[in-house]
Amino acid sequence: MTFKTLPRFQHWSIWTRRLVPFGFAPVFLVVYFALYPIFGTIAIILSFVPVAAVSWTMGLRAGVFAGFAAVMVNALLLSLVGEGYGTVFGRGILSSLSLIVLGGLAGWVSELVEKLDANARELAAEQRALRNEMAMRARKEQELQAALAEKEVLLKEIHHRVKNNLQIISSLLSLQSGRVNDPAMQSLYEDSQNRVRSMALIHERLYRSDDLGRIDFGAYLDDLTRYLLNSYPANRIAIVVESEDIALDIDTAIPCGLIVNELVSNALKHAFPNERSGEIVIRMLRSGFKLLRLEVCDSGVGVPAQIDLQHSTTLGLRLVNSLVRQLNGTIEVSSTNGMGFKIQFPEYQV
Repeated sequence: MTFKTLPRFQHWSIWTRRLVPFGFAPVFLVVYFALYPIFGTIAIILSFVPVAAVSWTMGLRAGVFAGFAAVMVNALLLSLVGEGYGTVFGRGILSSLSLIVLGGLAGWVSELVEKLDANARELAAEQRALRNEMAMRARKEQELQAALAEKEVLLKEIHHRVKNNLQIISSLLSLQSGRVNDPAMQSLYEDSQNRVRSMALIHERLYRSDDLGRIDFGAYLDDLTRYLLNSYPANRIAIVVESEDIALDIDTAIPCGLIVNELVSNALKHAFPNERSGEIVIRMLRSGFKLLRLEVCDSGVGVPAQIDLQHSTTLGLRLVNSLVRQLNGTIEVSSTNGMGFKIQFPEYQV
């Protein structure tokens, strides 16, 4: 039968580990014979010293085994010192048997301490691993935040450059229209310039916004209608914007902006002839679950009933119908007390 030292004593050298079970034996024998004349059989208690040493370093099984060995050694020693059989197998054996209990108890306590020590080491290792993981995650988070900040700067720069390029195109169209004498051609240039400007305003809004993916469409409508009123001076016409708190992504905002540009421009040019005054109302509302409704209405003269606006051949209305299809939406047109367009579409484009 072999016994190994408990793990917490494994760092001892081989000679130190051998000294534990064997080193105390000669010391015990010398001290036992020296103290026996004084204390008699009480000196047997000294044998607990090597038993305790073995139990503490090797555990429960080794401690019990050492206790049994101590019983036999004590019986032998009592015989050598001339004690009678009554002492050897009576009081001496009873005293020695207590060593088995003490050895087992010392070994059990030692193993319990070993388990607690192992749990403490395991817990310390887990804590170190957790601290390392937290530090690594903190570094990763810092890296992600730095990368996100860099991408936000790049995206802002992209929107800024797109806006500048669209403004250049708008300026070129404006210069070109100034070189054309035909009023119809000038009107076409102005319409194209307004379309480009409506897209440029979206990129300008995104550039200035903290959220680079979505824009406040109500604020955008205020900018767009202000620009259109400056393009078609008409102090007698009021534009009213009613919008809920709605933010659109760029894929939805650009078609909506072009639709509003077309309908409002058309109303400013044709709905109020002969210096007629009136009002244009633009509404952006929520309509049902994840649905939006864009309304553009005016109090102008309207159009004759025989004209089919949804199948119109004019570029502006053809563009509106195309943009509504791009939004996966539907359009309703009414010509009672002016013109009214109601466009319903999903909030998020797939």
